[in-house]
Amino acid sequence: MIQLSILKITEYGPWTLTLGSDREHELQMLQASLYKQIQQLFSAKNCLVFLNKSDEFFVVSNGLTLDDHIEIQKSLKKLFEVTLTISIGYGNTPFEANLKAYSGKQNNILLNQEYAIFGFIDNSLEFDVSIMHLDVDDLKSKRKDNSPYEISLKIFELYSKIGRYFIEKNSLTFFMGGDNYMVVASDDAKNSVQNFIDLIKKITFIHKPFLEINFNKYNRSKTYIFLDPPYLDNDNSFYQDKEVESLLDKIYNVMRNF
Repeated sequence: MIQLSILKITEYGPWTLTLGSDREHELQMLQASLYKQIQQLFSAKNCLVFLNKSDEFFVVSNGLTLDDHIEIQKSLKKLFEVTLTISIGYGNTPFEANLKAYSGKQNNILLNQEYAIFGFIDNSLEFDVSIMHLDVDDLKSKRKDNSPYEISLKIFELYSKIGRYFIEKNSLTFFMGGDNYMVVASDDAKNSVQNFIDLIKKITFIHKPFLEINFNKYNRSKTYIFLDPPYLDNDNSFYQDKEVESLLDKIYNVMRNF
């Protein structure tokens, strides 16, 4: 069983507008300071904070009580103009705990109204957690032929693959900077990590539209193909110009003949 606490800045957009048009440097400094302080407050209670987005933080908060969360909220309120909500959840896997915390916030399950704490907490439960640290091997050799920015693109592409793989194992992946990732892992994830490493070693990223790829040169019995489509948003130009149904038909026809 694991407990997660999700912290999110509230009314962030309206507050940023009060800083004027030349504000980005101030926002970046605020976010860095906020992350540092949140990490300090929770680590002092034997917890670990992961930066999910610049305005959102995931905390492995096993054993923390509601009073502990209130104490942290009081400290943050004294230090920053912005306010944060906390959503707490627990589950048999990290992803389940994430869903429970999300459900508590979405359904307005208040644990403490004054300090905006939502969710579910049960300190009678037995908690434990496994966290895996993944490090890219021999990244230095890649720098001979790739600029720093190209290296970053590869790192984020890999982050996407790691995240997609381990969410299927009910686990949560976080990028830790540099070439490091951490996975808050379920038992299933721990048992499959070697399979993942073997899979990653064989991955080839092909940056082409799928209709331009010759799939027949790959061994069907030994090849796993993942198509990374643009998001299905109204503001995505790809889907403004093409019919989604037609696109799916093309994908089906290509894969059927593979």
